Amino acid sequence: MNLILILWVLFAVFIPWNFSAALSQDLLKPPTSLQEQRIESVELAQQTEEVPAVKHPDASQSPAEGAQEIEKTDTDTATRPSSDSDTQTQQARQTETETDKILAIHRPDTPQNYEDKKFKIKRNSRVEHYIRRFSGKGKRNFAEILRRSGKFLPEIEEILRSEGVPPEIAYLPLIESGFNPRAVSRKNAVGLWQFIRPTGLKYGLKINYWVDERMDVEKSTLAAASYLKKMHKEFGSWELALAGYNCGEKRVSRAIRRTGSTDFWTLSRKLPRETRNYLPKFNAALIIAKNPGKYGFRVAEAEKDYETVSVPPRKSLAEIANLLDMGYKEISKYNPSLVGLSTPPGGDYELKVPKGYAERLVSVQDQVVALKDIEIPFSSRPVRYTVRRDDSLWKISRKFGTSVEKLKYANNLSSSIIRPGQRLKIPSRGNLVYVKHRIRPGENIYVLAKRYGTTIDAIKRANNLKGSLIIAGKTLSIPQRLSSTYVPRSVPKKLHHKIIPGDTLSELALRYRVSVPQIKRWNNMSSTTLIAGRSLVIYK
Repeated sequence: MNLILILWVLFAVFIPWNFSAALSQDLLKPPTSLQEQRIESVELAQQTEEVPAVKHPDASQSPAEGAQEIEKTDTDTATRPSSDSDTQTQQARQTETETDKILAIHRPDTPQNYEDKKFKIKRNSRVEHYIRRFSGKGKRNFAEILRRSGKFLPEIEEILRSEGVPPEIAYLPLIESGFNPRAVSRKNAVGLWQFIRPTGLKYGLKINYWVDERMDVEKSTLAAASYLKKMHKEFGSWELALAGYNCGEKRVSRAIRRTGSTDFWTLSRKLPRETRNYLPKFNAALIIAKNPGKYGFRVAEAEKDYETVSVPPRKSLAEIANLLDMGYKEISKYNPSLVGLSTPPGGDYELKVPKGYAERLVSVQDQVVALKDIEIPFSSRPVRYTVRRDDSLWKISRKFGTSVEKLKYANNLSSSIIRPGQRLKIPSRGNLVYVKHRIRPGENIYVLAKRYGTTIDAIKRANNLKGSLIIAGKTLSIPQRLSSTYVPRSVPKKLHHKIIPGDTLSELALRYRVSVPQIKRWNNMSSTTLIAGRSLVIYK
């Protein structure tokens, strides 16, 4: 009994002291961070729980068996009680998903196709100035350009829309080329879209002695669309893309850096004068073209007036035109890019013919195939002529069908004096082509000359005819002079300026928009001294 009492006393005293000591040690420990608790829970889960491995299908399993195995593993995992780490992972994924949803709400939508966008027309004092000019002093010229644009606009708008460019830009050739496919600028830019040679080649246009695709409406428009899209991607603005089209991307980029603005109307003061006026002109032309009646213009809607037929390569256009009973100039008008006077080598060519002539061309296809292949294409390289003892500029001009003024301008001559042995450049007036024509009953030489755009005397000289009598059934050679499209510019008008006291070369150069060295060269001057009362020759 005494022994039991002693044991009870020891148990009552020792156990509470041990429990309180342990409790005091726990309370004295530093608190565990939330991250440490997570790590401990993950380690505990890894120690106490077996995670079944996922079995991937191997070569010994069929695809169906592999899919069933993966599906079974996913099911097992889904039904397994989740540990703390799994719960945290699911919470993290849920948070990421919610974040993505919020970003998706605030993230801008995917850009729409450019075909759904419009070019924003600006109307300000600079634009109004050109509206008054186009509908005032320049009304007659602008009306002719509007009339000419009718047959090109539907095709150009369709191409631009399909390429993702605002269809309003189809009116850009109004100020670029006057909608003349054969237009050639002073800088040798060619065609509706006025491509210089390097840029045309860069954007896939063929330029050689056979063909110049800068004058092909469809192909040049596709090239222009590619160029404009590239600059729109770079600048983010169609206005700046047009400015870059006029003066180049580097100048536009430089203007943006200098002004810190991407608004054309703000940075235009840092662009060349021509480019500063380029957008106002375009906006003015666009405003008038969209509502011509309001500004006193009458524009008739034009339809596509040509058809295309596939013809063999290296066939003379003049001979094809003869098979179709039309003049060369008429078929050339529909195919301005064929500068080689024939279809180019390298496969069949889609030749354009006036509406209603496609069936006729198909019917004579065998005769077209039988035509002799053209081996040497038309060349527009200038002719060189060596002056003989009894030559004069007047005789040489008569010999080559040009004028004395053109000869002087082409060779930078200040007078008409030439010397034997001197090499002269003969201005290109085109190539001479002879078309074979079989005379039909009722035709006369006057009718043939008018039809082929030549003269009676030229036909007589080509066929050694003494009179104008021609006989049905015989064949004539009809000469046709074809103008070159590679002439950099037309011969300017010759002006005479009478010097008055106070005139200086620099002032005259500024007034006539030429340079001082040009005036000196035109007048064979060795100094800048001017004498009142004398005349200066100036080409404009």
